[in-house]
Amino acid sequence: MRLFSREAASRGERSPVRLAFLITSLAIGGAELMLLRLLENLDRRRFEPYVISLIDAGDLGDRISSLGIGLLELHMPRGRLRISALWTLVKFLKQWRPSILHTWMYHADLFGSMAATLAGRIPVVWCIRASSHEHGYISSLTRLAVRTAALLSHFIPARVISCSRTAMRDHIHIGYRPDKFVVIPNGFDLERFRPDPVARNAVRHELLVPEEAQLVGFVARFDPLKNHVGFLQAAASLLKVFPQVRFLLAGADVHEGNRELSEAIESAGLASVVYLMGRRTDVHRLMAALDVLVSASLSEAFPNVVGEAMACGVPCVVTDVGDSALIVDNAGRVVRVGDTAALASALHGVLSMSVAARTELGRVARARIHEHFDIRKIAQQYQTLYEQLL
Repeated sequence: MRLFSREAASRGERSPVRLAFLITSLAIGGAELMLLRLLENLDRRRFEPYVISLIDAGDLGDRISSLGIGLLELHMPRGRLRISALWTLVKFLKQWRPSILHTWMYHADLFGSMAATLAGRIPVVWCIRASSHEHGYISSLTRLAVRTAALLSHFIPARVISCSRTAMRDHIHIGYRPDKFVVIPNGFDLERFRPDPVARNAVRHELLVPEEAQLVGFVARFDPLKNHVGFLQAAASLLKVFPQVRFLLAGADVHEGNRELSEAIESAGLASVVYLMGRRTDVHRLMAALDVLVSASLSEAFPNVVGEAMACGVPCVVTDVGDSALIVDNAGRVVRVGDTAALASALHGVLSMSVAARTELGRVARARIHEHFDIRKIAQQYQTLYEQLL
C-alpha cells in the first residue's frame, strides 16, 4: 500500500504514507484540538496528511493550513446528509488515494465509511471521543448514528481508537466489536502548556484580580453535561469560607449575554467575584493564572482541560467521570459525580494548603502529564498504529 516516488526510490527511501483525516467540524473542541495537536506532531517524513471537514474550516482551519496541510471543506448542513458532499469526498479519495482514512466522531465515522467503500475499499480507522453516558444529551439523529455504527463496527473499520478506557467499555457494552478497539489517550503540548509566572501575573492584572485572591478556574462550553450550575453552587459555599476567592469561567457561550448562566451566577450570589471570558484561543495563559481548576462534569471521556491545567502545574478537582480519576491520580482530588458538597469540600482542601504545598501538588501534576500524556509520545502511538495497519 505504500507508494514510492521515483526520486525517493532512487535513494532507497519510501515516500510518505498518505493519511486522510475526516472530522465533523473544525470548531474549537476537544476532538478538534486533539486532531490539531496530532497533525502538529506527525512525522511528515513518514506521513502526508490531508484534512476534510464535513462542515467548514471553522476556528482551526487556518492553523491546519499554516502547517502546510491540505484542507477540504464539504459544507454539509448540520444534521443533514448531502449526497453532493458524499460524491465530492468519494471523488477526492479516488484521486488522492490515501492509504488510510481516519475518521473522527460518529457522523464522520459513518459518512467516511460510505465514501471509503465507494472509492474502492480504502481502510478506515474510527475514533470514539465520547462516553455513552452523554447519549441522553445528544440528538436523536446522533443516537441513531451511534446504534448504526455499533452494528457496522463488526465489518467496516480496521480499528476503533478510543481516547479513554471508560469510553471503550461503554461502547463495547452498546454493541461495538471489542477486538477492534485501541485506547490512545489525549496528549498535551508541554511547551505551550507550562507554568508561566509572566502569563499568570499578566492575566490577573488584566482582570484586576486582587493580589491576595485565589483564582479558581472552570473551562468548558456552556452545556448541561459540564454542570456549570453544580460548580456555581460549590463556588457559593466556598466563598463563605474564602471571601477573597475569585472564579474564572471560559468556554463557548460563557459570557454575560448568556441569560441562563448570568441568572445562575446572580442567584448564587457570585456576580461580583466571577469573570466570564467566553471562547478563548489563549487557554494556556488562563490556565497558568489559576490556583486550581475544577471539572464538575456529569459525563466525560477524557477531559482535555484537566490535562492542560496539570501541564501548567495547576492542581485539579474533578468529578469521577470517564478517565478523569486516571488522569489526576495522586496529583489532585476526585469526588463523586453530582456531589456539590464534596466538590466544595475538595476545593476547600486544596485552597487551604500552603502555597508551597499547592505548588508541589502542581509539580506532581505536570510530571504526571509529562510521563503519560506528552503529545510527542501520544503522536507516536498513532503513528505506530498506522504503520501496523499498513
